[in-house]
Amino acid sequence: MATLVKIAAIAVASWMVAGCSGFELGKAERMAASGSTFDKGLYDGYLKLSKNEFTEGDYKDSDHFARSAMAASDGNASGPQEIGSRKLPAGRVDDLTGARTRLVAALDSQAAQDLPDQAANAQVMFDCWMQEQEENFQPKDIEACRGAFDAAMNELDARNLALAEAEKAKMAKVAPAPAAVMAKEEMRFVVYFDTNKASIGEAASAVLAEAEAAAKKLGASSVLVLGNTDTVGKDDYNVGLSERRADAVAKELITKGIAGAAIKLEARGASDLAVPTAAQVDEPKNRRVEIIVKP
Repeated sequence: MATLVKIAAIAVASWMVAGCSGFELGKAERMAASGSTFDKGLYDGYLKLSKNEFTEGDYKDSDHFARSAMAASDGNASGPQEIGSRKLPAGRVDDLTGARTRLVAALDSQAAQDLPDQAANAQVMFDCWMQEQEENFQPKDIEACRGAFDAAMNELDARNLALAEAEKAKMAKVAPAPAAVMAKEEMRFVVYFDTNKASIGEAASAVLAEAEAAAKKLGASSVLVLGNTDTVGKDDYNVGLSERRADAVAKELITKGIAGAAIKLEARGASDLAVPTAAQVDEPKNRRVEIIVKP
């Protein structure tokens, strides 16, 4: 019997040394979080995930999260996990891809600087969601990670919206609010479009009539027509859509009497948002064509 016990002990020890024991957790626990508030938030969050996975006997993921915690403690944390780093169910790839795009945009924004704890929690919970979705057998854990991710992201998105509104209010104090905004040497007009549309409606036609009248009054030397979209859809498609919108506006201006030679078109897709948003956000004020009439 004693011999059998010794053999079992040796087998267990060998298995642990082979890298399945979650030894990285102990290393992470001995480190002190340093760096920014965001780094400390990542350290605490990843360390908690490592402990949870160790308790469940998932030593591989425990080590993974422990290493992420140690990197954060040194101020060398990487971004959220790449989609291809996990073997995800095919039906969940698009959902997680969209979530990661939303997260990366938020982490690059002012909101992440203003709300570092929420930003760190959003990244940790995204990685938690990725790990649980790869396992795909604990629906409650998947929803817990996803729910915590969404809650943190909602706070970051709300902060970004507040910043955009504050900037808009600031600009409103400098320039008047009507469709035509007078600058020192030019007049600006904005035409808005329905989702995925490039057709000119009644409201747009009225604004174009104002632009045409201003161009004649100023003796415009050039009329810039700048097409834009929101962030819904792929980049190539949005550039094409913004070009169709700009072309529709230019044709209408020509119909109203502006010389075609004076009109210059530019298709900007979603590269110059009037209201900053994350990817795949339907924002009416970004679906626009700006008309700049220069004397």
